[in-house]
Amino acid sequence: MSFLKSTTCAATLLLATPAMAHSQSDDGWDTATSGDTQVAYAEYSSGQTIAIQCKDSDLQVAIIGLPVVENPQADTTGSRFTVLDSASGHPLVHIEVNKDRAPTTGIAIMPARFARALKNGNPVTIKAIGQPEITLALPTDGSAVEKLLSDCGTPLSDPNDQRIIRGLPTMDVLNRAQRRFARNAPTGTYTITTQCTVVADRKLQDCQSVRQIPSAPDYERIFSGSLNGYSVKPDEAATAQLREGELVIFNYTSTTTHEIQPL
Repeated sequence: MSFLKSTTCAATLLLATPAMAHSQSDDGWDTATSGDTQVAYAEYSSGQTIAIQCKDSDLQVAIIGLPVVENPQADTTGSRFTVLDSASGHPLVHIEVNKDRAPTTGIAIMPARFARALKNGNPVTIKAIGQPEITLALPTDGSAVEKLLSDCGTPLSDPNDQRIIRGLPTMDVLNRAQRRFARNAPTGTYTITTQCTVVADRKLQDCQSVRQIPSAPDYERIFSGSLNGYSVKPDEAATAQLREGELVIFNYTSTTTHEIQPL
């Protein structure tokens, strides 16, 4: 279930749901629980809220209070917003925004990676093309996030978190992969985000899904397996500044027509 659909808006879940049990912290993340839903969140005087949610072992991370981008421009990943580590400037995660349903709420396409970064407490910077940057200091005590991740069955560390993430600007790799899996692709509406490691000769390796909406085991086999072993064209690799050892991210959004979108 998507974060937006399950909560309508994360702010509603956090601030206007009296049934949730809230716990405040001076130097850590505030928390809220209701049944099988856990949330860790941090609110800022600048108007943003970062919320990490676990519901039925499904992890999602949202940023509420983003500026409305009137004339959105996408970078080579296709994202509207990118969250950077403020110290290094390296991208931590890309953020999706549904401009029609919730134009000021962004959903992380790699929730586990982002949540682990949030747990570590280093400041983050939210960036969008043509928009002022927003830098947020994170709570110094990440124990509430660590507990939420553990309860959600999410690993507390992953060596891939240290890799730079990139995106491809064209559909080439996805279109070729689609021809392999289209016959077996599930019908209906779903979204799956897949990451692959770039190895020698621009080949994709170790592809795995990092987000599935709704969750389905077959998605991993169909999509990730189809991308393994494909080579990125030299001109596309140059445009995306792909380097060996980095991650490349794809986001599939499908209806019954199996539309595929790269990030």
